[in-house]
Amino acid sequence: MGQVPKLTKKELEVMEVIWESNKASICLPEVAELLSDKKIAYQSVSNYFQKLYRKGMLELSHRDGHKVYYKPIMTREKYNQGAITESLKKGYGNTLDGLIANFYGKDQLSEERATKLYQMLEDFMNEE
Repeated sequence: MGQVPKLTKKELEVMEVIWESNKASICLPEVAELLSDKKIAYQSVSNYFQKLYRKGMLELSHRDGHKVYYKPIMTREKYNQGAITESLKKGYGNTLDGLIANFYGKDQLSEERATKLYQMLEDFMNEE
């Protein structure tokens, strides 16, 4: 998997709405309506759409009159997997022993359990 773009909290919020819609494609007015309860201005949603497009999270699907429809390039699951992988690489130098020690502490984790967890994470890291 290639590097995933870093998204701001608001950009991720817009992507969450797009993913949750379960539509093949969605237009700006639909997303703005779905975000109306969060009091995010239409122009702000438009700006987030532009940023998400430039970051490679959305692609143009089609036009219907004046409405432009976009579709997500990656699923929520692929985005989350990529974000976790990037975080592991940055925070732990792509090694998992530092991660395990951080989450469980060496005194709290049996050797057997540490080995099993380490193998699971190694398999995950090698799936890219």
